[in-house]
Amino acid sequence: MTIPQNLEINFSEKQLEFISSTHEITAFVGSFGSGKTVTNLHKAIQNRLRVPFPKYQVMFYEPSHELLETAAYPTLFEILPLYGLEIDVNCTFIGKPKVLTIPGYGAIRFLSLTDASKIMASNCASIHIDEFDRIRESVMTAAFNQLFGRLRVADSDRQYFFNMCRVNLTGTPEGFKFAYKHFDPAVIGENHPRRKLIKADVWSNPFIDVEDFVAKNDHLPEELKRAYFHAEFVNLERGSVYKQFDRNKHVIDVIYNIEMHHKVYIGCDFNIQHMAAVIAIEDDQRRLIVIDEIVDAYDTEDLVKEIHRKVRNLSMATIYPDASGRNRHSSSSTSDIGILQNAGFYDVVYNNSGNPRVRDTINSCNIAFNENKIILSKKCKKLISALEQQTYDQKGEPDKSSGIDHIIDSFRYLTFGRLHNENIVKVGYRAWGL
Repeated sequence: MTIPQNLEINFSEKQLEFISSTHEITAFVGSFGSGKTVTNLHKAIQNRLRVPFPKYQVMFYEPSHELLETAAYPTLFEILPLYGLEIDVNCTFIGKPKVLTIPGYGAIRFLSLTDASKIMASNCASIHIDEFDRIRESVMTAAFNQLFGRLRVADSDRQYFFNMCRVNLTGTPEGFKFAYKHFDPAVIGENHPRRKLIKADVWSNPFIDVEDFVAKNDHLPEELKRAYFHAEFVNLERGSVYKQFDRNKHVIDVIYNIEMHHKVYIGCDFNIQHMAAVIAIEDDQRRLIVIDEIVDAYDTEDLVKEIHRKVRNLSMATIYPDASGRNRHSSSSTSDIGILQNAGFYDVVYNNSGNPRVRDTINSCNIAFNENKIILSKKCKKLISALEQQTYDQKGEPDKSSGIDHIIDSFRYLTFGRLHNENIVKVGYRAWGL
């Protein structure tokens, strides 16, 4: 069959960025109405026509059979004529699940991704997954780990795959789930060599009546509006712990370097292999500025080395540690707090009777955010993400199942110790509340 040459198809700027991406793995995270499904289908067809060998299959996945029937198939029927394709004339669309076969080029297989075993076929030209953030996170993670074993290319065919995006994902941002963890620059870093994130709000699509769409959905809660209109990653779970924290309000772009004259304040949490600390200074408005973080240090000695690498003069630092470290020995015969004292910290401030109540420290953090008494440098990526993500569990306690609590705990000790607990008297290296 003959495919029309020099096709002219209109895309929005963000859609075209996705279509033309040369990153191996590209995620289009868009609002409702940003054209996610249609754009991914366009790319699936274009990749099929780009690699005219039936031995390489193109796979298109939805989270369920229902979405294949209600979203993928009707959209596919609309765009096929743009490529000179007509079902039962010069291509077929049969089977259960459906397979679009273009003679001389090969097939596009449509499947629901209900479990990771659905990532099938030995050789794939490209893989396309729609609404990928609505797929159960454990399934999506397992499937993602299997994708790359399906993207083999014979040396003789490599020219067809030059600068080709082979894993194409589209979806809405469903909180801090798979899309956020695997594509947001705050998590994977800026300018990842293999992955590209494209975010598109509803206003990016000139082909719909945006104002009418927004007006009809004005009843949505603010969090859903931020996710489904603005394509932002926001906490969609009920009971956000740090509800007063706002990235747009409390995070600044400034990267600070600690000078020798700076008085430094540090909070730290003791957890073997997951030692954590946050480092702060005060500005001329007496706001606490968290300027750096340490995550996943192996033990207390390792944590001290990391702190000393960032803060050269430890005698200028006041440290607010996990009080349980006075008795615990994470790495030697010396207690965790003893190791801090021996390292050269002059002020090691904690309550000898134990840590303050978790609820009190959370309230202290939220009050500080509400009163703009604490801000964070953008360098503190793990802490910023953790503050946005942590929710309460079914028992009404901060959820610790995701492993983000260590950096938050160090932040709680710092904030409570520095901004709330002012009625303490330091004796040597210890402090007793009055």
